[in-house]
Amino acid sequence: PLDEWRSHVGRALRSLSAQQLSDDDPCGDLALRGEIAAYLRATRGIRCDAGQLMVVTGIRQAIDLAARVVLREQGRVLLEDPAYLSAVPLFSLSSPRISPVPVDEEGISMDGIRQHADAALVYVTPAHQAPLGLTMSVSRRLALLDWAQACGAWILEDDYDSE
Repeated sequence: PLDEWRSHVGRALRSLSAQQLSDDDPCGDLALRGEIAAYLRATRGIRCDAGQLMVVTGIRQAIDLAARVVLREQGRVLLEDPAYLSAVPLFSLSSPRISPVPVDEEGISMDGIRQHADAALVYVTPAHQAPLGLTMSVSRRLALLDWAQACGAWILEDDYDSE
């Protein structure tokens, strides 16, 4: 299978133009971002355009980028407890102020979140909590949005195990 894979990859690479191989848009291919924006509008009701999107290699790059942009002056980060194992070391690169917040049957605990009015960012996996697999309730999601708006905090949603 490896030789066949190499053959297919080689054929695909030979079909690319020099422009396609050297496109250095740091946000990702514009056409791809346009398709993603259309998909988000159709499937999730999110109004956005290609200029508002950035394609990253995965959640690790997304966490690192979001932390660098959002966490000014070492802002506090709230993480689900338990959380995605790589989240703590990644957020630690931008802030030493990381606080775990317990997860219950509805998702991240709002009582735990409310203890941290100074939080700059909360990282959650509401659709499929990693590693427990729970789904955050709609009422908890709305409460989280209300809290973030009231505190001026960011919510970084990891749509773990989804598209």
